[in-house]
Amino acid sequence: MRVVIFLLIFCGAVFGGEKPRIITLDWGVAEILEFLEVDPIAMAEKQSFMLWGGGLGSGANTLDLGLRNQPSLEMIIALKPDFVLLPSFFAGHEKTISKYAKTRIIDVYKDGNLEDNLNLAVLEVAKILDCEERAKILLAKNNEFFEKKKKELENFATPVLVVQFIDAAHIRIYGANSLYGVVLSKLGVQNLAPSNLSYNLWGIASAHVSALYEVEQGAKLVIIEPNRVDINSQIASNGIYKNLQILQNRAQIEAVWSAGAWLSMQKFANLLSEILKNETNLVNSKISQNLEISPNLANLSNSPNSKISQKSANE
Repeated sequence: MRVVIFLLIFCGAVFGGEKPRIITLDWGVAEILEFLEVDPIAMAEKQSFMLWGGGLGSGANTLDLGLRNQPSLEMIIALKPDFVLLPSFFAGHEKTISKYAKTRIIDVYKDGNLEDNLNLAVLEVAKILDCEERAKILLAKNNEFFEKKKKELENFATPVLVVQFIDAAHIRIYGANSLYGVVLSKLGVQNLAPSNLSYNLWGIASAHVSALYEVEQGAKLVIIEPNRVDINSQIASNGIYKNLQILQNRAQIEAVWSAGAWLSMQKFANLLSEILKNETNLVNSKISQNLEISPNLANLSNSPNSKISQKSANE
């Protein structure tokens, strides 16, 4: 009882009576709230969210409700939220929680186009918060962000495949309707994820590492960390790896939460664009060097002392 009273006093002092008092059991919605610049008064598994979200956080004053599938009902009652937002996955809690607070089901990852679903979820949450106009402005700024990133990569023409190694024999492949796939599309980068795989609601398919043989040569392989497979060691000792040409053009990228929302997508876009821009600059540098060498070769071939005859030059 003392804990309950403390929570009521603490949250009343911090949040006051004007700000919406929102609790979320869903990490996707937690990220949407952060996108909308609103801190929930509490969320489920906050510390894990901050870890998997790679730097995302829901405010220092946001309390942790415990497990997503077993949130603390006592805390929910004590905090007296205006709304508790939860996904369909945890809809079993709605009947009990709705006795003490208003509830709303918000799904980010569901059947349909991820980008459309995400924008719809943002507007749904914004309507609950009574900040729809601000949400539209933030979504417009989000589009501007991706347009700018796309322009930065307009000279990058190499197709990309995004994977994560589960172990030495298996990988996760991120399809067109995954978080990473949506980012690739918005950046104007071709995604080589095979269309014949079975992708889940998060746009992810599991496959044997030999599936990489089906990827066209010259593609860029982007590997999501953490990567528990020593690829160089596998190339040296594993026949499957040894002949995989795509491994010769690979890059690792730090973990970005693959079930996130626009903030996670922006982070991935920033990380990926740096890798791809560096590769583009390297290619352009080599082309520039070749162009500088060519006139010298031409002058050399015209010199009477040159060992390179006009005939051999024409050949």
